This record gives sequence, C-alpha cells and structure tokens, in this order.
Amino acid sequence: MERTAVIIGTGSYAGETILTNDEAFDNVHKINPFKHEKKRYIQMLESKGLFQRRRISSPDETTSSLAVKAGQKALENAGIKPTELDLIILATDSPDFISPATSARVQHELGAFDVGFFDVNTGCASFTVSLYLAWCIMRSDEEMKHVLVIGSELASKFLDPGCIISQTTFGDGAGAVVLKSVPKKEYGIQAASVKGKGEFWNYFGVYAGGSWKGFSEEALKEGSQYLKMVKALPDEINVKNWPPIILDTIRKSGWDKNEIDRAFFTQSKIETIRKVCRVLEWKDEISYEIAQEYGYTGPACVPMSLDMANQKNLLKFGDKLLFCTSGTGTSYGVMTLVWGKP
Repeated sequence: MERTAVIIGTGSYAGETILTNDEAFDNVHKINPFKHEKKRYIQMLESKGLFQRRRISSPDETTSSLAVKAGQKALENAGIKPTELDLIILATDSPDFISPATSARVQHELGAFDVGFFDVNTGCASFTVSLYLAWCIMRSDEEMKHVLVIGSELASKFLDPGCIISQTTFGDGAGAVVLKSVPKKEYGIQAASVKGKGEFWNYFGVYAGGSWKGFSEEALKEGSQYLKMVKALPDEINVKNWPPIILDTIRKSGWDKNEIDRAFFTQSKIETIRKVCRVLEWKDEISYEIAQEYGYTGPACVPMSLDMANQKNLLKFGDKLLFCTSGTGTSYGVMTLVWGKP
C-alpha cells in the first residue's frame, strides 16, 4: 500500500535576547567604527528591507540546545514520547562541532534512546531537504512510524562582529515537526523537488574549519571562520530560480498554482518573496513570515513560521501548503502538502 507522511506536531524556540538595530549598530561600531550617522544609516538599511529586530541566544546555548527545546515542544504537540520515535533528522548549517553529528547530542538530550539520527546541511534549504529525505524513508520502510525533523540555527556565533549586515540579518532559533507514516490519503506530503546550482559553492559560507582551509593562519586572517560573502551572487537569483521549481512541484502534486492556500519561504529577503509572488500571480498574504521579529533563522525559519501559524490556528484541515527554501551552495528544496492529521 502506498504511504505518505503527515505532520502531527509542531514546535519552535527562539533565543530569548531581543537585539534591535540600534543595539546591533552600537555593538559593531565599537569594533568597526562607522563614518555614517546612526539614525540615518539604520533608516537607509530598513528602507531596503532590513529586519527591525532579531532573537539572539545566550552564550551557553548551542544549536543542539535550541533543537532540543523545539523538538520537545513538537513531541508534546504531537502527543508522543521521545522513545516512540524511529528517526531524528537535524537540519542545520551551524553545527555544535564538525564531528560527531550534532543530532547525536539532540537524541541524547531528548532521551530518545536507541533512535537513529543524522544531520543534513544544504544551507538554508536543509529543513525542506530533510523533510524530503524523511518522506522518502517513511515511504520505503514501513517500520518508520514517527520521524522528528528539526531545523536549528545558531548563527550569532558564526557572524563577524564587525559586519553590520550580518549582525542585523541573522537570528537564532529552531523549529521542529513530527511526521507520522500513514496510508496515502488526501492529506500529508504530496510532492517535493530538490535542485542545486553547485557552481556557487564558493560565493557565501563559513570556509574555515574543514579540510579545504582548516584553521590556518591565512584562513583566520581573512575571517573565513565567520559567515562570509566572498563574491556577490547574481542579482535576483532566487526570483529567477524559485518559480520554475515551485511550478514543477505543484504540477507533480496534480494541483494548479492557484490552489495553494499558504506558502512558507526562505526569509533572508522579504522583497524576494514579494517579487516571486508577483511572478506567480499570488497575493502577498499567501506568505507567512516571522523574520521582522525573529531575524533570519536560516533552516529554522520555515518550521518556526509553520509552528507559529499552527499555534495561531491559521492552518485549516485541507489547506494546501507549499514550502520553498534555498541555501548557500546553492541548493533548493520545495515541497507541497495538505494540512491535516489522522
């Protein structure tokens, strides 16, 4: 019997410290003094879509601790125990360490004894790609009844303290969903697409610490231990690439684009979402966003947004949802699903 996966629980957690643009400017100014007048400079950035505030974690928090808190809430919302899980997938590009997998720590802290785990890193597309992998696994293995998928981002420890753009863009947070395997019905995951443009691998990322540059003196001198824009990506790369992947995924679902009730996008630039909606002839209201309050939380932004929409009762049984994410590299993940649970 053909099977699919349905979301039966959601959860999220964000860093507790609220960092405003004024505060971020002052912090950066101490390290990298500005020639610009603060108020005018912030107004200029906000006019270009800069988020007004973001959430930052405390010094003792980690990507895994954020993930555990979001995972606990998702499990509670789903009404199942950690020991009832069959698999944990952690989507992150800000791991606690290079090795072992950060999901090992998450599994341990959750008390999900003997449950399998692995990490996925396709940048900010990691959550949707992880959902896709979970869906494929659950369709092929009937013993996979419950899978916990978590997107977690603790960007603040990877940001250049002297860079105003990164300090005012990213926030820390995690979002999680619990998937349940069910006979394929009218609800649950319907289709997905995973694509990539690997030629952009050396444009934007954290390039120190791996086998390429290690922690050499040169790597540290050039700031490669921080999230770094090495080259400018082509203008409106996502405006060009998102719509075809979205339309293809909708086609695979057997739907029309006008049937989508709610969309959850990568939220690095809200203006990109607006332009994509215009290309697809969608109203802006179709997109649910949290970045103005929480900052851009990378692979956590979609599951965090989904949980907050769920907690506000904005999602109705039978709603047709779309997830669209992209990450440095450049990777893309798009998924459609029908909201509802058995």
